[in-house]
Amino acid sequence: MDESRARARAWMQRFRLVASVVAMAAVIAMAMGTSLAATASPPPAAAFGALPAMAHVALSPDGRTLAWAVDQGEKGLLAVAMDLASGQVRRSFPLGRTGKLRDLAWADDDTLLVDVSIAHSRPNWRRRERDRWEIFRTIAVDLHGGEPRLLLMDDASRGWVTGAEVVSVHGPRRGTIVMASFDFQSGRDVWAPRLFVVDLRTGKGHPLEWGADGTQDWLVDARGEPLVRSDWD
Repeated sequence: MDESRARARAWMQRFRLVASVVAMAAVIAMAMGTSLAATASPPPAAAFGALPAMAHVALSPDGRTLAWAVDQGEKGLLAVAMDLASGQVRRSFPLGRTGKLRDLAWADDDTLLVDVSIAHSRPNWRRRERDRWEIFRTIAVDLHGGEPRLLLMDDASRGWVTGAEVVSVHGPRRGTIVMASFDFQSGRDVWAPRLFVVDLRTGKGHPLEWGADGTQDWLVDARGEPLVRSDWD
């Protein structure tokens, strides 16, 4: 019993010591912050509208490679993939200013998915103004080299389809992912939602199944097979 009380007393003493140190550190930090705030000049107005120096950070599935986008000013954005163990850049490639970077994600440990959007417009003579819209595209970049590949949407028939969504990075085969977009359904003479298996090396898509007119999303299993879909009436 005495031994238990001694341990408890020792623990309380350590707790009081730590609490005192934390409180003292907080007081010092507040004092320094007040002093710095009083002497530092405010940042220029341009700083509030500038892009972050490092954005869209993404860690590879195996945790070995870190990817991010760097703002190069007039040159636009540069995507960088770095090996964390060695600190060496595995690959970097310019994104330029032709489109807006939306996201960086990983399809696998060696393939980076780059989501971009591009603004378009054309004259509308009836309304005497321009129609404006955005086209969303996903590009696959192999860290081992080769040209970046536009996924699924390189077919001329889907050139004006506004975008395609990555449903799952787990396709039925290695090096494939599952995407959804619109495709022309000749039997009904309409554009309808459709699910595809997309090859990361070629960018080509193979149809999996059609959706309904109101299909919003699909859920697939670990092998890329469709399980359920969300339809709006």
